[in-house]
Amino acid sequence: MTRPLLIFRLCVNLFLLGMVGHAMAQDSLQQKSKWMPTLVRVGYEIISPIRAASVDNFSGWEVVAETNVYRYYPTFEMGGWSRSWEANGGSTYSNDGRYWRLGADVNFLTKDKNKNVFSLGFRYGRSTFSEDATLVIAADPWGNFITTRNNNNVSSGWAELTSGLRVKVFEYVWLGYTARFKFSNSIKQNRDLLTTDIPGYGSTAKETTWGFSYYVLVNVPFRK
Repeated sequence: MTRPLLIFRLCVNLFLLGMVGHAMAQDSLQQKSKWMPTLVRVGYEIISPIRAASVDNFSGWEVVAETNVYRYYPTFEMGGWSRSWEANGGSTYSNDGRYWRLGADVNFLTKDKNKNVFSLGFRYGRSTFSEDATLVIAADPWGNFITTRNNNNVSSGWAELTSGLRVKVFEYVWLGYTARFKFSNSIKQNRDLLTTDIPGYGSTAKETTWGFSYYVLVNVPFRK
């Protein structure tokens, strides 16, 4: 083999090797790029204030923040909750506390051109609250007996399976909901009063319960 032909083949091989290396580098960059977040979405839950305006025994608020890691959406939710009611005979109950939830959703609409989201996910929730009760106990013939009970700084944790939807309505405005199946509730506190209602979770009368949140969200993109 003549030297010019040998040099030519060597140059061709080096060129092909360079092209393969460039393609592998581009593919690696693309693989890494799809795992980089492209947005932060923050929202306000609107059912709680509507509920507070329509009934006298509830007040609450909730906000949400989420981002995307490929098809996964790490999510943080935080809110406040207070309830009160009066039972027959004059007994009363009230609570007040804060809660948060942390988890992630898996998006099943990865090829939607508007980046709408339909997801299934999981949350861990935790609440810290206080509660008070005034109990009126009939004690005939001596009349009613009134006693008070309270729990301070009670902590509770639970798990949730979620299903959600996020839909683009304007360039940066989205609407969406999260439906929740709540279970595995646990309460850690020496309690003087049997807990009736947990902020962020709901009634303790059943081992499982349901929840529903509806959000108005602002989408903040920071990378294409």
